[in-house]
Amino acid sequence: AAVTSRMIFQAGGSTQGRVGFGTSAGNMALTNLQGNLFIQADTNNAQANSYITFSVDNSTKMRITSTGNVGIGTTAPAKQLHITKSAKADIGVLTDGATITPNFDAKQNFIVTLGGNRTLANPTNADGGQTGSIFVVQDATGGRTLSFGANWKFAGGTAPTLSTGANAVDRIDYIVKSSTQIHAVVSLNLS
Repeated sequence: AAVTSRMIFQAGGSTQGRVGFGTSAGNMALTNLQGNLFIQADTNNAQANSYITFSVDNSTKMRITSTGNVGIGTTAPAKQLHITKSAKADIGVLTDGATITPNFDAKQNFIVTLGGNRTLANPTNADGGQTGSIFVVQDATGGRTLSFGANWKFAGGTAPTLSTGANAVDRIDYIVKSSTQIHAVVSLNLS
């Protein structure tokens, strides 16, 4: 027979600030005025129905299932990451210099304004599957060139010549195949 055992701590007579452990379903809940954390363990130890839920005002904001799927805005994530709204990746500013080296652990999208002829070096911390964009902006003088490290791969095996007009903007879109192969395409003169 199932054993029902519980341990509940709460402040005053209110359910706010309540911590509960070991309900009959093997659950643990932490709640307070602003939100709660709820951990559900499957009663038959199969873990098929186990999950962790983060809620605010009794509305689920994020759920992690026993299969490792994470849902943001959904209680039934269909993939390893399932979001119900848009995602945003900030644009990091690369330091202009003779050699420009993106750190793919720092950001996935970047912008750099060229103040001279430059080399876009092989990025650090490149892992297969990473994607992003790099905006390359000519300064007010223009005429700046950009060469590429050996790990940057372009269609036909030839790196493109970027726009050179004053204040011109080009965009490099990339996906990392491996730490030594970054496949890239360039959109020119996006003004």
